[in-house]
Amino acid sequence: MWAGKNIADKKDAVDFLLRNKSDTLENGFLDCVVHCKIGETNLTLDDHKKIQLHTKDQNLFDDFGGKISDLGFKQTKEFYNLEFGYHHYHYKPADSLSRDDFKGLLRNNGFEKIDEWD
Repeated sequence: MWAGKNIADKKDAVDFLLRNKSDTLENGFLDCVVHCKIGETNLTLDDHKKIQLHTKDQNLFDDFGGKISDLGFKQTKEFYNLEFGYHHYHYKPADSLSRDDFKGLLRNNGFEKIDEWD
């Protein structure tokens, strides 16, 4: 787990993610989490590319739900979940960085490793 401690605001986060799209948003081997102190909020794009919002702020939750619905996304709780019991493959775009090069990219952009697990 890495934290981008130099990313100070929404613009910094969006710029980093878009600049490194094939290594972050499109990479099926990692989760991207953006944290906001308001409502102790985490917005996650997981390795299955499922969007999840966790917040204690009801207004932020309602606003996010409306905006994500306006983009055409729907609540999919009733669909089968690939995480549990379904054989599937994760993917990494051909033009994305190797694991070691990606770690270097993170370090070069001020990210710090804060946890590790297998």
